[in-house]
Amino acid sequence: MKKFLSLIVIAIAFTAMGVRADMGAPSTKSYKAEVTNPDGARLYVWDSKANKSVESSEKIPYGTELNVVFEYEGMVSIENQNGTIRIEDISPVSETYEVKDSELSTQKIEALTLQAVEIKKGPAEAYKGTGKTIEKGKMAIIRFFADGNNPWAYVEFEGTEGFINILSGVVAYNPQNVSGLINKNIVLKNPFNERESEIKANTEIDFRIYQLDPWSRSYYVSYGDNAGVVSYDDITYKDYKSIYKTTKTLDLHESLVENSKIVGTIEANTVLKDAYVKSEYGDIYIYVADRGWIFTTFEKGEVEISENVDYVPPQEEPKKEIDTDKNASEIKNPMELMYICIAVAVIVSLTGVVTLALINKKSKTKSSDD
Repeated sequence: MKKFLSLIVIAIAFTAMGVRADMGAPSTKSYKAEVTNPDGARLYVWDSKANKSVESSEKIPYGTELNVVFEYEGMVSIENQNGTIRIEDISPVSETYEVKDSELSTQKIEALTLQAVEIKKGPAEAYKGTGKTIEKGKMAIIRFFADGNNPWAYVEFEGTEGFINILSGVVAYNPQNVSGLINKNIVLKNPFNERESEIKANTEIDFRIYQLDPWSRSYYVSYGDNAGVVSYDDITYKDYKSIYKTTKTLDLHESLVENSKIVGTIEANTVLKDAYVKSEYGDIYIYVADRGWIFTTFEKGEVEISENVDYVPPQEEPKKEIDTDKNASEIKNPMELMYICIAVAVIVSLTGVVTLALINKKSKTKSSDD
């Protein structure tokens, strides 16, 4: 159950944040700005032949107020304007972005900085810094914008409030304990001490996983006494909700890499339950425990889902409640039992002594009467 829920949590968290299809990156929170370059802001337009933005002859005059709707790689898009301008040519009208609590997600998330991160006065590169930097390797609590599609997060850190950018994998957040299968040989390289350690292909591991920005397609993982960044493609999770069945004899490959060595075959009509499954763009990869990988597609019909099941986790045995009643008849501490036995022995001995004394006294009394 823990594995399945962890996978769902991770999937939901990534789904909640969108990606701009036109630029391949997330948008920013829109804000009012004005042109602060005395020479005006040069407009750049898309040249389809050159396949890039090129400088135009048009300029937006100094002092013009604009509504910025998008930032990307040092450029901003302006509402109702065909083209982009440089961030350095503008400044936000308000020095600080006054965020409303209703704008933010209610979820407060742990975040670990993999690099030093500057706290800004607003959720955009155009805003100035607060003068506070979260150093590399520090933990902070962040909240994303409720509407998603934004690489900026609100943070409170050591008395400073502001915004940090999670792009480029500089912040790892929302840690979860999960289990997964490493698809190929990987090397974990610790970002804090440069230590390296190898994990072999087809290793099932329990690890602590942090999300990085969804656009980097990577995780930050802590495993054993080391940690590092791994690709989405390097980890596969179990599919607890489907039962797969082979329809023909298929090759088994050594690992989940292209042109991987064939190490055996799997028979037709083999049922695979709780299997490690990765599916992308119609391709399907299934790991058969201790044997190898199946490479196929649903279109080929070589593997089919024989049954969709409602996942019911194994029921854990209820934990026995500890009796905290001092007068409980069950003695749980062996030292207590020893002390009680000694006390009983002493009482029995004293009782014997007293009894003998009384018998002796009675005998003497009887002798004097005679």
